[in-house]
Formats: sequence, structure tokens, C-alpha cells
Amino acid sequence: MDRRDFLTASAAGAAASVSIAAVAQGAAPSNRAKFRMKYGPHFGMFKNSAGDDPIDQLKFAADQGFTAWKTTA
Repeated sequence: MDRRDFLTASAAGAAASVSIAAVAQGAAPSNRAKFRMKYGPHFGMFKNSAGDDPIDQLKFAADQGFTAWKTTA
């Protein structure tokens, strides 16, 4: 095993162990870096994914990384 393969394997192992430790402690994975668009969803946008309930749509949007919500048409 050469140095490059060793470093790659070590980095992957370290990242996996940190991720597993965070999940084991009950920490929810962060969605901060997942979504960076400059617009917010609106009611009905996630009707097919979250159902008709507006609260479920808000929760689904938050799980997808949205941090804003458009309230007017």
C-alpha cells in the first residue's frame, strides 16, 4: 500500500467513525450545506411529497434544508 492509498483509507475511516458517532449520540445530520438557493417554497409545492397538511409540508421543507417560506402568491 502506497502513501496515497493509506491516506485515502485513513481519511475515509475517520469520516465514517465521526458520522457513526454523531448518529449514535442522537445528533441529527445538518442540512445547512445541502440547500443554498435564494428562494423559499410555498404551500402546495411539496403536496406530493408531504401530503395536504401545511404543517407536514413545512416540516418536509425544513428537512430538505429550506430556511425560508413564501407566504404570499
